Amino acid sequence: MAETKYGKYIMREPHAGWTSVEPQAERPAEISMRVNSSLLSSIGCDFAFVGVSEAGAQGHPSHKHDVDEFIFFVGGDPTNVLDFQAEVELTLGEGENQEKHTIDSAAVVYIPKGLAHLPIEFKRVDKPFLFGHLLLAPTYTETRL
Repeated sequence: MAETKYGKYIMREPHAGWTSVEPQAERPAEISMRVNSSLLSSIGCDFAFVGVSEAGAQGHPSHKHDVDEFIFFVGGDPTNVLDFQAEVELTLGEGENQEKHTIDSAAVVYIPKGLAHLPIEFKRVDKPFLFGHLLLAPTYTETRL
């Protein structure tokens, strides 16, 4: 198909490359889509999501960012994304301020810059769901704790 004026904004089956902060050995194979400035330089965020179909640890260690982030949990049925039939344990904070929160309904979690977060454990998955993040930076960076 010939390039059009606005065709560059359609990213089919997008999967941006991983950053150096996430070594190849730690790259989650299950990431379904990832969009950031490596696909289109004017993109000002890093967006990724994955389908989750079974219980278990997510595996990414506790970390924080220099920018705000949103983490989302939505049901896997595209006709009813609020139908979230799972239980997820999300850790927020660090040290004596660390808290564990249970997500058992569709949710978006706001992570202000500098707030330590993760690990995540998928405790129960009765129906597949989507899990992901929107980091308000052109590419993903983190400071591991």
